Amino acid sequence: MNVLGYYKDYFPNYQLTVMSVKRVWAEKNRPLLIRFIKGALRANRWLFSNREAASEFFAKEIQMSPEMARKGWDYYTSNRIWHPNLELNGDGMKLALEILAEETKAAPQDATQYIDRSYLQQALKEL
Repeated sequence: MNVLGYYKDYFPNYQLTVMSVKRVWAEKNRPLLIRFIKGALRANRWLFSNREAASEFFAKEIQMSPEMARKGWDYYTSNRIWHPNLELNGDGMKLALEILAEETKAAPQDATQYIDRSYLQQALKEL
């Protein structure tokens, strides 16, 4: 396939992926959620630190060539598509919600109402 462009060139702050839970569930299950986030942090840090092993894993799991997996790893890590500490991009969240509002013909929502960094902050502190 020919590359027509990279989304990051057009949407530099786009929040590509998020992990989300209902606030009520998170409050009731805080210790479990913190353990989950710590596991995700460890996995993400491993991915950033182990180019070859991570690329081999991606190649196998996504069924792509190791060369393409390495290129993907290089692009994602160098462009911070995934933040090493799973931090959210506030501008990216705002943009994602604006795009959702445009697609659904709804009023844009304030991204800050959906973000609670206390769980991530606690997980980072405990690592």
